[in-house]
Amino acid sequence: MRSSSGEVLHWLNHNSFFSVVNRFQYYTGVDLLRLTKNDIRQICNGDDATSIRLHKQLNETIIQSLKILYITLTNSDIYSTVYLQTLTKC
Repeated sequence: MRSSSGEVLHWLNHNSFFSVVNRFQYYTGVDLLRLTKNDIRQICNGDDATSIRLHKQLNETIIQSLKILYITLTNSDIYSTVYLQTLTKC
């Protein structure tokens, strides 16, 4: 989800999160989707009803990875998965 902060504000308004829109004014879609349940609760100032509803709606959204890497150490049968959300050049 590559939504700009403006698109996030529109989404929050569209989904009736009027009481917390101003608290998320600088968050992009990726930023919002990376928040934990506790992060959302703190940002919502302990408003449990709003934070639970927001967390639930955000977790219904699936983030598609751009690339998935499987890595292992030499002589090991154990692999770790790395999900890349954005790609950059060095």
